[in-house]
Amino acid sequence: MPTKRVLVITLNYNQNNYTISCVDSLLRSTYIDFQIFLIDNGSSNENFEQLKENLPGNDRVLLHRLEKNRGYVGGINYGLQEGIKTAPDYFLIMNNDTIIDRYAIEELVEACQRNDDEVIVTGKVFELDNREIIQTFGNKFRNKRIFDTYKIGAGEYDNGQYDREEERDMIDDIFWLFPSKLYQEIGPYSNWFGFGAEQADYAQRAKKNNYRLLFTPGAKIYHKGNATLGHNIRTPYKAFWSIQSRLMFRWLYVSKSAFLKPYFKTVLEILAAIFYDIIHIFNRKVEKRMARFKLLAFLRFHLWVIYKIPSDKFIPKSIK
Repeated sequence: MPTKRVLVITLNYNQNNYTISCVDSLLRSTYIDFQIFLIDNGSSNENFEQLKENLPGNDRVLLHRLEKNRGYVGGINYGLQEGIKTAPDYFLIMNNDTIIDRYAIEELVEACQRNDDEVIVTGKVFELDNREIIQTFGNKFRNKRIFDTYKIGAGEYDNGQYDREEERDMIDDIFWLFPSKLYQEIGPYSNWFGFGAEQADYAQRAKKNNYRLLFTPGAKIYHKGNATLGHNIRTPYKAFWSIQSRLMFRWLYVSKSAFLKPYFKTVLEILAAIFYDIIHIFNRKVEKRMARFKLLAFLRFHLWVIYKIPSDKFIPKSIK
């Protein structure tokens, strides 16, 4: 019986070391029938040339070059739109700052097939630097009314306490696999999102088409996390997208009465950031741009509500 073909999509942006290690781990997989669409998302010419020189010589690795950085969503959508032309059975989307277990693709495909190819499936995500520590095993609702979730197992040691295949309220595209027919049914990631909540939106659209979000414990991956952001959560990039994406997602998926709670919580967050900047106004060592970028994100959210503009419009140049 022939195996199903998997197309892996991952992005590189000036991160050769992470990307090459990720590709190397994929090539050690026990699953054979797959190709890798490695999308270089507007890296510097020097970085791209080094990437080409150091990638393993394997015909399963197909390198695509985008001259301009299209952002995370734009890069993934390019991979999906070009990848569907090769008629894969499954798409596996994964971050480049990861090392995938050699059995993971096999486990993901088998889980999808056990569930009649009507799921998006992920597995165990561990910390890259401490591989015994759980980063996330999927998400559960803390408050379903406002789509407030928490990461299952985060910070715990894996002692087999989550070794049961089961449905999740939300999963992350750190790595997830889905049948290509899902893409044909609901299309690419929404270009309303640039970074953050794009996977939550895609998952909810899939659920509306009667797909489930599945966690399977046999698939494992090790994830650095925030590599593109420099491992620092206090950056203008993070501040901007965090506010914009969570407001947009909740505007789409919660009732307008429920939306008021995260909306006014965001207002308080921005006011707190402004107060922080004011009290540190004479301290040159303190980063004081967070309030400005949070306020810009808040403004852009309101423009999006009116005009539904895509994510690459009205973005402060200093965070691109």
